[in-house]
Amino acid sequence: MFIGREKENLIMKFIKFIILILFCILLSSCSYPLLDKTKDSYNPAEPGADDYSFAEETGLEVLRCLDENDVEGFKTLLSEATMSKPNAEKQIEMLFDFYEGISTSHDEVRSGKSSAKFREDHYEYKSIYIYIHNIMTDEGKSYNLEFYYVLVDSDDPSRIGISEIVFRDDNGDFALRIFANDGRNVFPKN
Repeated sequence: MFIGREKENLIMKFIKFIILILFCILLSSCSYPLLDKTKDSYNPAEPGADDYSFAEETGLEVLRCLDENDVEGFKTLLSEATMSKPNAEKQIEMLFDFYEGISTSHDEVRSGKSSAKFREDHYEYKSIYIYIHNIMTDEGKSYNLEFYYVLVDSDDPSRIGISEIVFRDDNGDFALRIFANDGRNVFPKN
């Protein structure tokens, strides 16, 4: 009987230990969703903000506008500062004349931080570089689309939005460059 009681005590200790472990796991997993729910909106000014989802969505929206010839939808993606540049309407017209067809395939949307200014606990300025390469259209055309998007600008909020757009040829040279920040636009050769 003594061996049976010792075995019984050992089993009870093991069960208590398992219950304690499960209780700890339960407590820690209950707090995780609460922390996660406080971050339900994207704020690009926050340190550590994941810009990729925004970049992917914006890249695909630019492509959709080009595919559907949606000039007005495209304009909503541009910053006020970009829209106020000389010949902005003409440059948009050139872009839509340059792009032919509807995309049938493309590489994954990629992005990276282009420039940033950080102060204390937030970004005062942040821009990202978004690109989609190997865009194939039903017209047999191939494009490499790249653009800059200003996410945060505390000094001049009118700069938030797309600030420059580039299409590169297969050699990496500019095929079209509009709204160039340095003023050196490249237009297609006719």
